[in-house]
Amino acid sequence: MSKEKLQEKYILYQLLQQNLESLREHLELIEGQLIELKTTQQVLNDLKGGKSVTDVLIPLGGGCYGKGEVKDIKTFLVNLGANVMVDRKMESLKPLLEKREKDLERAGGEVQEQMIKTANQINETALEIQSMAKKG
Repeated sequence: MSKEKLQEKYILYQLLQQNLESLREHLELIEGQLIELKTTQQVLNDLKGGKSVTDVLIPLGGGCYGKGEVKDIKTFLVNLGANVMVDRKMESLKPLLEKREKDLERAGGEVQEQMIKTANQINETALEIQSMAKKG
């Protein structure tokens, strides 16, 4: 095998490593969104159960938060995407959040499958590189 082929395999190996790292980061984002979603569901359950939520953090942007109090537990503003906000009743939030949770779990599963395929490709490429290096 030529030196050029070995270099090509090594470049492929590096690209696969970068792809795997990108997939890891994407999975971390999805997992973070899932945690945030579950926290939201728990807070809404607490509110629905009559628990008082006196101290909440209100995002102001740029990583800054203000302290506040939830006064109206009947309707909430929900971001539907593209920064489109709508009022939703407490009862309609549960199915919406459950759907989002399922979508995120499905997306996370797909990313994990891609990670497994990429890791297998990395292993195969590494073995090919070792074999080529021994012959070279």
